[in-house]
Amino acid sequence: MTTGSMCHATVNTTLFERQLQHLHYLPNDVRFPNHSQNANVDDTRCNMVPSISPVFLNERSICPWDMIEDVNENRYPQVLNFARCRCSKCLSQYGNFECRPVSYRIPVFEKRCVGNKLEYIKTYTDVPVGCTCSQPRVVSVTKRVLDLFRRRIMLRRTRQYVLYGIRKM
Repeated sequence: MTTGSMCHATVNTTLFERQLQHLHYLPNDVRFPNHSQNANVDDTRCNMVPSISPVFLNERSICPWDMIEDVNENRYPQVLNFARCRCSKCLSQYGNFECRPVSYRIPVFEKRCVGNKLEYIKTYTDVPVGCTCSQPRVVSVTKRVLDLFRRRIMLRRTRQYVLYGIRKM
């Protein structure tokens, strides 16, 4: 809300309904909020062998996940379900794999006060729908970058030799 004035609670329903009909169009000025759903994974709930035979896919997976309901009254749809990986590493004996969320980008409307009017603004959000096993992300370094790094280290060592009289052993 703006300071000193209140937003009018009435929303132009015909405009809102027209916006809902065109959810599949992507305008140029849309912002994409960043949700890092897997930032803090608690591995204490990650078990190798369940006590009973699980029925649901999220329980049977080698990268199990939980569904978390996110309720926001200033958004349409107000309720979204997010998948949160239960484990940081996959429940597999083979290889060094990590659990990563699989996301799907969906359009949503956010209720905002523009001026003194309440409007729905179309945005997009990434919704994690499950988790999968993947190889860890590895940063590859080109030979040129590696050579620059080595030269920088050698330059520092040379400066130390000159300034402090340190010699190579």
